[in-house]
Amino acid sequence: MTSPDLPRYAFRVYWSETDGEYTAHCEELPQVSAGGPSATAALAEVLIALKATVQVMRQHGDPLPAPLRER
Repeated sequence: MTSPDLPRYAFRVYWSETDGEYTAHCEELPQVSAGGPSATAALAEVLIALKATVQVMRQHGDPLPAPLRER
């Protein structure tokens, strides 16, 4: 499900009563989150957001956090 050019980050997907939809966020970059009508849709959306975030971070020379499983 992830792209080979993306770090193998961990994600959390949960139902948000406040938002009335599933929310997914990246554990290593908690500011990267997205919502959707299903857990699968929320995860797909957060992967799009992560790809964009990683691209911008790389363009600016910002370091990417190591995946949790590598710490």
